[in-house]
Amino acid sequence: MFNRFLWKKHYKQSKFLIWTFIFVSLFYPINIYFQIGRLQSELQLVPITGHHYYFNASYWISIIQILCLVLLATIFQGRERSNQSIDFALSLPLKRKDILLSKWSFGVVTIVAVNVLTMLITTPLVYYSILSNYLPLHTIFLYFFASTITLIGIYTLCLLVGQIVGNQYTQLFASAILLLFPFFFWILAYMGFMVHYENLFDITKITFHFEGLILSLMFTTTMPVFLVNLDLGAMLTANTPVREEPFRFFLKALFTPALITVLYLSLIGLFSKKVNSENNGKLLVYKQLNKIIKIAIVLCSYLIGGWVFAGFIFEKTAPVLFYHAGGIIFASITYFVIWMRNRKK
Repeated sequence: MFNRFLWKKHYKQSKFLIWTFIFVSLFYPINIYFQIGRLQSELQLVPITGHHYYFNASYWISIIQILCLVLLATIFQGRERSNQSIDFALSLPLKRKDILLSKWSFGVVTIVAVNVLTMLITTPLVYYSILSNYLPLHTIFLYFFASTITLIGIYTLCLLVGQIVGNQYTQLFASAILLLFPFFFWILAYMGFMVHYENLFDITKITFHFEGLILSLMFTTTMPVFLVNLDLGAMLTANTPVREEPFRFFLKALFTPALITVLYLSLIGLFSKKVNSENNGKLLVYKQLNKIIKIAIVLCSYLIGGWVFAGFIFEKTAPVLFYHAGGIIFASITYFVIWMRNRKK
């Protein structure tokens, strides 16, 4: 896992991305510094009563961090498969499992080290400034802990995708889809449920609670969305994206990256045994997953078709029949396209 030779190799491959990740992350305390100056200027003009302070989250920092980690995982997995350099790596006198673990540990150690450094710089800035009246120090630790776990989950998911697909472009595309998939899936599932539910029951109170549940799932299961919306101020009050109790909201959001990390580490042994090098450069490394992916694509097309018919053509008053008609039409078109593509092969 911590093989010196492998780590040098990984650093040589990715040093531009690593330093980009470091410099972008260090902009966070710089943003805190400017926030302190802005708040002090505001207080001199208009004194603030009470302890209400809106923290302007640096969402652009999180976006660049995510992009760096997606590209880092793509270099370690997809690029090696595309240019066949993975065959050279596997020919080294090292266990395949150790090679896979070294790629994961290199990224994880980078994420943890950079976030710890950023937290150590941010903490005294807050403690010795007027922000200490608004932000208790434990919220800084909670913020960086949540950020670290989420970034590790994003990086791990991209590595997992790289083990399944056969080239770098497919890995980039599939990583982007899977990272954002939960957010759009819950929207489609919500639309499907509401079409059936409103036609059968039409009870406002239950609808309100269901909307809150779906909104919570959209934010807590979609790691990039959660990270971009992560806000120190939300940890002080119930000002989370779904107006939920902060600690419980952040705890639920950390379940997804933790689950993905455990899943990847559990499957490393399987990946190290079944390499399937003959499929490097192709769409998928493991052809057994073809059927599962096709079923998932057709199912999503069904939900999209129902959403289009119910949400745009007939709006919310759409009968259940029209929802399923749209789903069948879209699913049939998708299945036909897949069938034609396979036939050409």
